[in-house]
Amino acid sequence: MTATVDRRVELEAKRLLAHGDRTAAQISGLLGFANPSQFSEYFMHRTGQSPIEFRRAVRGHGSQNG
Repeated sequence: MTATVDRRVELEAKRLLAHGDRTAAQISGLLGFANPSQFSEYFMHRTGQSPIEFRRAVRGHGSQNG
């Protein structure tokens, strides 16, 4: 059951990061995390990327400058 909840939270976080304009801090609150740091650690553990790295990659900004 926990794995299912974790997967759902991960998918919702990815959706919000990819398609919304909310900050990672705002998303952390929406998803019920105690603070943005906890969300960032959770996201990094689940995906191997920080929320900001994921957002940049999915929106096509990658690691390019500018």
